[in-house]
Amino acid sequence: MGRVRWNTCLPVKTLRIVLLLLLLVGTAAIRCWDAGNVFIGDFVFFSDPDCYSRMTRVKEIVAHPGTVIGRHDFENWPEGVEPHTTAPMDYVLATGVAVFRPFVETTARALDLAGAWVPVVLSLAAAGFLWRWTRDAAWNGSRWVVMAFFAISPMLVHGNILGRPDHQALLIPLLTMALGAEVALLAGWESRQRWALLSGAAWGAALWVSLYEPTILFAATLLLVAMLHPRSLISRERLAGWAILAGVVVIALLVDGWTSPVPSDEVRAAFPNWSQTIGELRSVPLWSPMMLTWTATTLPLAFLLLALTAYRQREKARPALYLLAMLALLIGLTAWQLRWAYFLGLIFALSLPWQLAILRRRSVVAAFLAIGSVMILVGWKQQWIAPSVETQAQSLQRKQRNVSLRHIAHLIMQQEEQGAIIAPWWSSPALVYWTGQPAVAGSSHQSLPGTLDVSRFYLAPDPQEALAIAKKRQVTFIVADDPEQQIPNACTILGRSLPEESDTMIGRLYRRPNSPPPGFTYLGGNLLYRLFRVQPAE
Repeated sequence: MGRVRWNTCLPVKTLRIVLLLLLLVGTAAIRCWDAGNVFIGDFVFFSDPDCYSRMTRVKEIVAHPGTVIGRHDFENWPEGVEPHTTAPMDYVLATGVAVFRPFVETTARALDLAGAWVPVVLSLAAAGFLWRWTRDAAWNGSRWVVMAFFAISPMLVHGNILGRPDHQALLIPLLTMALGAEVALLAGWESRQRWALLSGAAWGAALWVSLYEPTILFAATLLLVAMLHPRSLISRERLAGWAILAGVVVIALLVDGWTSPVPSDEVRAAFPNWSQTIGELRSVPLWSPMMLTWTATTLPLAFLLLALTAYRQREKARPALYLLAMLALLIGLTAWQLRWAYFLGLIFALSLPWQLAILRRRSVVAAFLAIGSVMILVGWKQQWIAPSVETQAQSLQRKQRNVSLRHIAHLIMQQEEQGAIIAPWWSSPALVYWTGQPAVAGSSHQSLPGTLDVSRFYLAPDPQEALAIAKKRQVTFIVADDPEQQIPNACTILGRSLPEESDTMIGRLYRRPNSPPPGFTYLGGNLLYRLFRVQPAE
């Protein structure tokens, strides 16, 4: 009998699998840090107004499988809107509903759970791809650095955070694959055909999800590849990838069509003011500490490391130069609009193997990782690890507002007569999702005409003027929020100066709910909100 030979690599492979599982668990766990604001009692609350609009679409699809939604009648009532929102994320979430449905009592509960958990699952898809991708990266030892950074980067966490079923949650894994495949093709890794096919499929799917961020990143990629390796654009492998991309785009056009209505003069005029009230549209100064926190405080060093790597590798410098250019582009885009920070974090993660390639020594890399992790955790400290008194107060206020608004939704559903709602734009999508009733305002720019009318209603000095707006919009319910929050927001949107609270409709309704102006009936309320009915015309 021959001697038994043990596979000495088995313990190493087992250790890698264990570490991978720990990283995946950590990636998911960190994205659940805000669970206390998502799961409150039996309720599930989403992080952004847009998420409720998305889940209203998913509710319709679950009720009518195979539906492709090209119009929203639930916002800008009664005119509705033609949104830019497309089907892929709808059906990813609908699949999540189908998974949860056998384990819960109602479809509504399955909808809530899918909206909460699908973004986290999508982050694991991106992390799984990075694990495979870093196997061939510039220096294999960078795998753990890339995976750790992806797991804890604040903006990447927010993009796939628990309770955020927005389209960006799907864009992050798709663009991880698209950009990662582009780097692999420029680096000349093996299986070029597979990388080219993946590139085409990922870019096509990302463009289907959104024509905004993916279009700009794809155009920048084409320009850079044309400069760095022009012949590759017409190689046999690339042509197959382009065919896949074109096929996906054709399918997208057949399924969703091309929904890009020309905005009215009113919308174009109001958009700059409205955008000031949207957090992800605000600018971020280049010197902002947030820029450093999002990139482990090594952003200034990244350019030097990538440039040194490109200089040392010379003939193989294409990936480093591509990443260097994309990093500079995304810094500029993030300084313009905060929403680009997700993709800044993503391209920074993809560049780490080329940054670390110049360092090589494990001790230096370990120090790099330790310093970066500590700085990110310092950024997390106030928000999650050891929240300040102010942060805790904000969290408590958010819970109170969510629960109080849910109570208003319950009051609406108890009424015999149902109908459209006037409410602040940030509350309207949640009320629509919970009650099934349409709203005049909405969180999208397409619903700006309704949001403008709601702002005019709240600021109206004459109750009859407000009543005329409610009648024109065929409204049944009025939700009054705190004037101290509502009045400045409405004034910003309309470009008006602040009036006296007592001279506004919102002031009258909120401060004196039991004696509303003629034409309105008080139905009830709580500490934060008041609910009124518009009396039908006699």
